[in-house]
Amino acid sequence: MNGASQHERMNINVGDRVVARTSDGIAYTGVIEETDEKRLEISLQFDDDKQVLWQRYSEVRLLEKKKSSALRCRECFCAKDSDRPLKVCHKCGEGFHPDCHKPSLNASDLAAEKWYCRFCVFSICSNKGGAVVPASIRPQWQRVITTIAYDKSALKWDPLYRINEQELYCYCGAPGDWNQKMLQCLDCRQWFHEACLEKGKVLKKPLMNGDLYYNFKCATCRNGDEFIQRLDLSWAEAMQLIFYNIKFVAPQQFFRLDTDIMRYTKLCWDELQVDHLSREAPDWDKRKEKIVEAMTSSTEIFRQYKHANGQLMKLWKLLDETTPPKPSKKTRRLALEKRESLSRALSSSTSETNGKLKLKISLSPSNETKNSKRPISSIAEDDDVFLKNTISSPKKNPLKSPARKLPKTDQQIVPDWSSSPKTPTPTSLRRVAKKESPTKKLKTSSKTSKKGSLSSKTEKWTTETGSSEPSTSSAVSRISPTPVKAKESPFTLSSAIEDQPKFDAKWRMASGEGFRIIGRRREPSGRISYQIEWQQNGDVDF
Repeated sequence: MNGASQHERMNINVGDRVVARTSDGIAYTGVIEETDEKRLEISLQFDDDKQVLWQRYSEVRLLEKKKSSALRCRECFCAKDSDRPLKVCHKCGEGFHPDCHKPSLNASDLAAEKWYCRFCVFSICSNKGGAVVPASIRPQWQRVITTIAYDKSALKWDPLYRINEQELYCYCGAPGDWNQKMLQCLDCRQWFHEACLEKGKVLKKPLMNGDLYYNFKCATCRNGDEFIQRLDLSWAEAMQLIFYNIKFVAPQQFFRLDTDIMRYTKLCWDELQVDHLSREAPDWDKRKEKIVEAMTSSTEIFRQYKHANGQLMKLWKLLDETTPPKPSKKTRRLALEKRESLSRALSSSTSETNGKLKLKISLSPSNETKNSKRPISSIAEDDDVFLKNTISSPKKNPLKSPARKLPKTDQQIVPDWSSSPKTPTPTSLRRVAKKESPTKKLKTSSKTSKKGSLSSKTEKWTTETGSSEPSTSSAVSRISPTPVKAKESPFTLSSAIEDQPKFDAKWRMASGEGFRIIGRRREPSGRISYQIEWQQNGDVDF
């Protein structure tokens, strides 16, 4: 094998069917299109995509085993010899020297009948929504997540620690996209795939794209189990995360309140893990009020579409569509301090053995029975217990600031979506959103609707004090294709309708409705009155 070419040592050919790990940490099947022997890279076409992508050779395994795979080491490409035996993976059929594999193989691994290499352990366990680890390979899983196959300190990061030049992320070492379903470790600042974090044990709910509201520490830094803590979101932060995710489903610039925003919010409300917001607004009527209040008050995050006549429509957009919301360092620190203080309080309440404490325990046998069900160490690691203790305590938490109350608005709820379309890539979403701007659509529709939009009905005579007659140019400009922008009024459209149900002429002029003067007369009292034909606004959305 010493004289063999790099291509022969790689043991692959064009047309071979392989399984390759991508940026979400999950392995997909495809066909090899081209190989690069110098860079140890291959290009392949995945079965569910027409696009051809380049992958590292280390992230690829053959679907059909070859006998030649077991005759050389997958890492160093050295041949099998008596001095350095090879251990063959039960799933992919690749051979490894005990010291070439990460982690190094021990005596139990060499003696095991079914042994899986590092790549195959992740390909078996990694899944959307979180890893599912079978009991048979849990010891191997625990070893691979506590032993990284690359040097973390050698990675070259950008200033914000979001992308590294080597494109090595997570326990698995695959590529990754930080702004999608990934978490960053607070200690090493490395990013980890949702698919490689154990479901149920680490992740209680699937991650949302760009959801950074977690305190997370990886198993490598803690030399054992991971640490994870969910951070509380405000109403504005929750809706910012909703808008960031809805762009992956519906590529458009503005979204309607009832048909888009509320329906998608109901669809992913459980994944947000905002129990404190659910308690604040227990039903969807109140939640909708809170959502509208948060978007209206956060003008630096959201924008409401305004019609040419000055009327605010029920259309909303996110100003910064490229960057997901990020919690502040203070929020992270306070959450960690709160958890540590609660943990110390629980441990100290059981470790004290003075007479007063013994007396209290003896007088309340129900508490003693309740605490004896589980060890205190396990209670200290349970976020639900911390949350329950915090809620039941009548004392105010000094770390939590009081919520600011905002005025309420009358809204209605709508039914949930039954399903969501396929998720496209973020790049294509932004392109489509730019082409299909609802602003342009509204402008074109308003122009077409104004052709022949004058009402055939004539309003009754409208009186005006004074003897001066309005100029013809100002009257004609009212019915021109580009109406004069009305002054912004402090009241909303709904409140104006309630205050003036008869829609008098003053209100209609202030709202920007076009009109034309078709008659004029002088009354005996000296007042001049005009007969006005009003323009119909067919595109106004009440």
